[in-house]
Amino acid sequence: LIFGIRELNSTEINNYCLNNSSINTSLPITNEPFNFTSNYELRIYTSGCYYLDDNNNWKSDGLTVGPLTNLYETECLSTHLTSFAGGFIVLPAPINWSYVFANADFTKNKTVYLTVIFTSIFYIILLIYARFEDKKDFEKLGVTPLVDNNKSDQYYYRQ
Repeated sequence: LIFGIRELNSTEINNYCLNNSSINTSLPITNEPFNFTSNYELRIYTSGCYYLDDNNNWKSDGLTVGPLTNLYETECLSTHLTSFAGGFIVLPAPINWSYVFANADFTKNKTVYLTVIFTSIFYIILLIYARFEDKKDFEKLGVTPLVDNNKSDQYYYRQ
């Protein structure tokens, strides 16, 4: 799979970017290198048309996504009379790690840092308390001799 990018002129934008495949179906693919500088954004989304079958499973048989589908609405073309729905997934934007680490100082994120610090302190205090209680329970472990025990008894009481 090869993914390339180059700048389109206004005629190519009108011919290839209107989501209307009836105008022209052959894309201007070339192996010649192009150098250009431009600010651009890439938005990837997928649309689908689905219906519920008798077993309540989503199916897409007989449904196709129409050419008028765009970022805001999905056109569904059907060959049968069934209630159907459109599915639309917009992929999340990637995380800009350089921005995250550049803005990770304490003054800009006091709430986040204080929440993590107090939660960690509370967790450590709970660990210390639980260990202390475990030691107390361990000291109580053992056989307790009772007054009514006889030396010939073969059973003991445990606490």
